[in-house]
Amino acid sequence: MMSEFSKAVLPRPFTTESAASRIGKMLMRWYLAYMDWRLQGLAINRLRHMSDRELKDIGLLRSQIEFEVRGGAGRHPALLWPLF
Repeated sequence: MMSEFSKAVLPRPFTTESAASRIGKMLMRWYLAYMDWRLQGLAINRLRHMSDRELKDIGLLRSQIEFEVRGGAGRHPALLWPLF
């Protein structure tokens, strides 16, 4: 009988991470995502206020601004066409 108890699977201990710690990490991820979104918005705004000549100097068309800032470099259909 004793050998049966020694082979029994004991429940796993709870993780050491507390609920407050998990909530804190979740809030940090949300904050960082929000800050990333705001920085992308600022970059888009800044690029939209540049002249076409300035955009051409950095290799962008006006129609590519948002796509490029949001992380779509190399996949935009307009990249298949020559700039001029």
